[in-house]
Amino acid sequence: MNLKIVITFIVLVFQTVFAFAQKSSYFDENLENEYRNINKITLQNPTKGLDLSKKLIEKAKNNNNPYYELAGMSLIDYVYKSNNDYKKLLNSSELTIAKSIQIKDYRREIEAYSSKSWALMHMGMLPEAKKILDDTSKIFDKLSLDDDNVEVMGVFMAAYGEFYNLQEKDEESIKKDYIALDYFLKIKNNNNRNMHLIDTYSNIGLAYSYQQKIDSAFFYFKTAKDLIPITKSYSKKSENIIYFGYGSGFNDEKKYKEAIPYLIKSLDISKKNGYEDIYVETLNQLSISFKESKNKNSPYYQQYLIAKKEYEQKNKLKSSEIEEIKKQGLSFFDRNKTVILSISILLISFFLYLTFYLLRKSKKIEEKHQEVTETVKEQYEEITELKTKVNDAFEEVLNLAKKNDASFLKRFSEVYDKLYNDLLKEYPQLSETQLKILFFSYLGFSTKDIANNTNTSPRTVQTHKYNIRKLIKISSDEDFIKWMRNF
Repeated sequence: MNLKIVITFIVLVFQTVFAFAQKSSYFDENLENEYRNINKITLQNPTKGLDLSKKLIEKAKNNNNPYYELAGMSLIDYVYKSNNDYKKLLNSSELTIAKSIQIKDYRREIEAYSSKSWALMHMGMLPEAKKILDDTSKIFDKLSLDDDNVEVMGVFMAAYGEFYNLQEKDEESIKKDYIALDYFLKIKNNNNRNMHLIDTYSNIGLAYSYQQKIDSAFFYFKTAKDLIPITKSYSKKSENIIYFGYGSGFNDEKKYKEAIPYLIKSLDISKKNGYEDIYVETLNQLSISFKESKNKNSPYYQQYLIAKKEYEQKNKLKSSEIEEIKKQGLSFFDRNKTVILSISILLISFFLYLTFYLLRKSKKIEEKHQEVTETVKEQYEEITELKTKVNDAFEEVLNLAKKNDASFLKRFSEVYDKLYNDLLKEYPQLSETQLKILFFSYLGFSTKDIANNTNTSPRTVQTHKYNIRKLIKISSDEDFIKWMRNF
């Protein structure tokens, strides 16, 4: 599975303080030196910079210096964003917005709103994220086109790119990334400019790889990779994306042995820096490489097996945490299944009423009446069929799925033995992860639900589905859940 995590806008925080602070009454040489040091640490390893950022905030408060306090808050936003901790990012970005408004730092305000929209879109709240992006664009009028401001404008457009990326609208996403690229190319500071270019080129490359345009993807990965040796500070996550992109690209071209060294490098970077989303994707790509190349004698194979075992064990340890989260509130399916059934009945009643009303009103729309009646009939049959499939063991299987329990596949195969056996007979090449995605879909789980229950990102699940579609040859516009229930 591939993924695209656009990280361009999250590194703005590391480059924009110095020039502004020097020109203001807030400049403090000691705080500035400390801030710049934390920048370097956090850029290479976000988690290590978290405690240091909190200390910087306290020190700035003690010195009555709101500017460096805001700088520390922005660093914390970066950490949560880089670690995909979207709930914490949502809370921290709200505080950053309030502080930036207080001291009238429009650049930081745009950056913080971008962070907030990033959190919302990754939590599935796309309309709310879009509204923030649209509203924030109005602040642009308050900015001049100096070095710092073209950065934040590029950052803002990168957030728009991710908005479309999460909806798998790769063409729109690439367009926004190109606009961001135009802004970043205007930055005069060489290191600062290169840092953003590495991020953006790697993101565009990943977007092209999703479209199976491997030559274009490799061009942008190489362009980003060539900038790394001449750039003092850059995001390790971008470097991670580059190696992952090369590896997955070679897999797409069926050059499995060539993919392995790049994917092993990606695995190493993601493990050291805690990029769990890329780590999971890399494991998946490595499994494809070794399986298809039949290269189990490779020295990399044992590394892959060890990493895979460690990740699986780590997920088991997280199951209690996942369960605790789910105790705090029912899943979307549980909360809404009664409502969904009620709405369906109301819709059926409405359509029946409308049908008879139109029949009485005029014979000229008889054909339209028939169409509505057929629609109602299909909806009713679908609900009836769904009720029939819900046997005594349904709740048990559903609960195992919600917990991502290790016994889920075994129990599913017992309860739905015909479906399980027929699917494996027809598509024996399906992996265990792909089977889980299909069976989760059969149970009515959306992409977001699957991501929540398996502790992965929605983009990860989307890429799994994309690979499954290629394998079982179903079109991109065909509903996954409906296909499984009709299999």
